[in-house]
Amino acid sequence: MEKEKLEKLLLRNIVVAEERRRISLQSYKEREMILKRVYRRAVVMRNIIKIEKFGISFDIALVPKDQIPGWIFSETGVVFSHLLLKPWILGKTQKELLIFGIREYSLFFPKDIFKYLAFHEIGEILSWGNHTLASKLEFAVAEREGKGKWYVSFLKRHCPQKLLTIFSFRRHFLPYLLEKKEKKSFFGKFRKKIFPFRGKIESLEWPMGLLSEIKDLLEINEKVAFLLEKVLLKMKNQLSPETPIPEMIKKIDEFLIEELMIEIYIRGWRDFINPPRIENLIIQIEKEFARLLYKRRDLIGEEKWIREWQEAGMFTSLFAQSRMHYYLKFLKLTSPDLI
Repeated sequence: MEKEKLEKLLLRNIVVAEERRRISLQSYKEREMILKRVYRRAVVMRNIIKIEKFGISFDIALVPKDQIPGWIFSETGVVFSHLLLKPWILGKTQKELLIFGIREYSLFFPKDIFKYLAFHEIGEILSWGNHTLASKLEFAVAEREGKGKWYVSFLKRHCPQKLLTIFSFRRHFLPYLLEKKEKKSFFGKFRKKIFPFRGKIESLEWPMGLLSEIKDLLEINEKVAFLLEKVLLKMKNQLSPETPIPEMIKKIDEFLIEELMIEIYIRGWRDFINPPRIENLIIQIEKEFARLLYKRRDLIGEEKWIREWQEAGMFTSLFAQSRMHYYLKFLKLTSPDLI
């Protein structure tokens, strides 16, 4: 019962963590051509990890990062996949899905990490892009192998952002991002073929340890959000258009240091902040700063306003040299490689 309540609580807190762009058929074909070439090279060099678990068998091609063009790698992580436009005969096997792992990470990541991340990629395909269900498959496999607790602990140390995005809506680089008119009939047939698997994934159990860990991390983000609200309230109560710009910036810096940054460092929360969950408050702070600045300009005139900017050492752009902007940017940093 406790697990069920926790799962419902986390599902209610789903946020939009990321929106991937749509891709044209031409770009998808180009992506496929490059990745097939890279995959074939890995096969020739025997840089292949073979996985067979729970009735699912697949290969992971370990490839150097420099073989993946930047525009492709920017959409991927340590392990990523590509669903082919049509089946590809390679040697004696027929490929419909290519799975890749960045070889450099294999030097210091255990092999099991690649395996569980690859199961996530398979889950993305079987659920047709549902990130939460893909995560459910990924962690269920680790749990069944008796490594669920170890895997969660590893991710918390190396990429806590991955845990924070499990219960989030994220669109991945899958063919459903192609414009509808450009979709090939193969995708429709493939989707029908894999449809039954979605129900099987949904029936899997979430590991209790994972749910508890995510709940703890979300509570940290709620506390960070509360601190940001205090900063915003201080800005509204203690600053006005009558406040000179240098003093305004100094005060905001003080608010952020006293209410936010010191607390984050003392409590060790730095790596556990999930930007989408506090994004709205960050935007509100930036808007309040901008509102005060432009009200100040209306009050004292353009010439004096520019002079105050120069005195504040911030003439080049609105936030470029502001420590406030640095602090807010600091909160937006993520560790995306494993996500």
